[in-house]
Amino acid sequence: MQKNIVIWDVICYLVFPLFIWNFMRDTIGDYTAMLISTIPELFIRLFAFLELNRLISLVPL
Repeated sequence: MQKNIVIWDVICYLVFPLFIWNFMRDTIGDYTAMLISTIPELFIRLFAFLELNRLISLVPL
């Protein structure tokens, strides 16, 4: 399970933003390329937040 998390982190935080910046920046512009490259990171953080809340709700107080 940990290997999958590391692979997805590398893809979402390194590969995808660099791909968007290097290959699509000329077509869509600098600002739009920066905004689009943050979308996968937002989904990962949202998923992690929801997963953490689900785990916290399982812990008895």
